[in-house]
Amino acid sequence: MGWDFVGRVGGHTMLSPQAADNWIRVEHIFETATQRPRYLGYIDIVRRSPLACHAYLLKKKKQGRIKKPYSESAVK
Repeated sequence: MGWDFVGRVGGHTMLSPQAADNWIRVEHIFETATQRPRYLGYIDIVRRSPLACHAYLLKKKKQGRIKKPYSESAVK
């Protein structure tokens, strides 16, 4: 069909190089992310029912959101 899509992967998802049997958790790959996009190659994603796709790794800049402490006066 020739579809193109962009998505994010998170949680306990696992990746593997195409036709290989060594699966790696995405959390370990995220540790190596930088602000420069890096091509990871043609991979299988999700161990239970693999989906072949091209993968890129990118770490975006922080958006400046600040976690504010909970105050009871804010909730009425």
